[in-house]
This record gives sequence, structure tokens and C-alpha cells, in this order.
Amino acid sequence: MEPVKGGGLVNLPEEAEKIYKEYNKNASNASWAIRWAASLDDVFMVLSGMSSIEQVNDNTSFMKDFVPMNDKEKELVQKVADVINKKVCIDLEGLEKCDEVCPQNIPISTYMKLYNEHYKMDCYTNAMVYYNNIISKNPKASACIKCGKCNKTIDNKQNIMEYVEKCAKSFEF
Repeated sequence: MEPVKGGGLVNLPEEAEKIYKEYNKNASNASWAIRWAASLDDVFMVLSGMSSIEQVNDNTSFMKDFVPMNDKEKELVQKVADVINKKVCIDLEGLEKCDEVCPQNIPISTYMKLYNEHYKMDCYTNAMVYYNNIISKNPKASACIKCGKCNKTIDNKQNIMEYVEKCAKSFEF
């Protein structure tokens, strides 16, 4: 389990962060994620990667005398998750079909999942890291030749080529 989602749950959208801060202005976003994981039934240990002494100090501050989340806190975590999850840029349903027809062999569905993650969080996320790993073995989103086969393949009224272009602009700079 990666409780802070590779750091992705530290930099939350403003609306989501506000929910936490109104309840406890001193709790870090990381503390909410780690405490949520640690509060699950049958969880014995939660491991979280840390890259600074500040992160170590933060994590030890709330885990030293661990208190499981109460019902109100669990409700707030769900509200934050709802804020993040409602913020979707592109509908992913059926996009696997686009992968099958792309003459450039662009993994469109994979790139759109990453683009959604990037869009949801309003900031740099690990989606960029994942994108760079994927393009080491696959064509970049910018390899799109705008043939339109992806748009004709699925019936969801989205301009897939437009989103592939946005993905390229977001991840390839």
C-alpha cells in the first residue's frame, strides 16, 4: 500500500485541502492519508517513503501516539476523495479500443488515465514520472498523426485526438 500515493495526496486540489484544514488546521495532508491507512482493520504497519527530515518529523508526530480515525474524520476523507474523483477530464470508458486501432501504437487509454490523474490534482503528480517510464517503450502522445480512428472507434462524443494532444503538451515539455 502506498498511503500517500507517491506524494500525490500531499498536494491536493484547493477545495479538498480546505475540507481538511477546516477540521484541523495543523494536520498535514500526508497525516490524513497515513492515518486513514493505519485506521483500517487488521493493518499492523504502514510504510511511507519520506525524502526530508520535515516529512520524518511530520509522520512521527502523529504516529508516535497513534489515534485511529473517528467516524467524522473518515467522513471527511470520503468527501476529499469525492472532490478528487469528480474532477475528471476525460471519460475512460471504451478507450482500450483506441489502443487497438491507433496506427502509431500509442497507448491512448494508458495516457488518458495518467492525464486524468494529472488533471484531478491540479499540480505535478507522479503521472509525469509514469508517463516518462511508459514512453521508454512506447510512442509518445505527440506521435499522434490525427488520423481520427480513435474518435470513430468509441461512441462517447469526446474528441480523443484533442485529449491526446493535451496530454502531450502536459507531459512533454
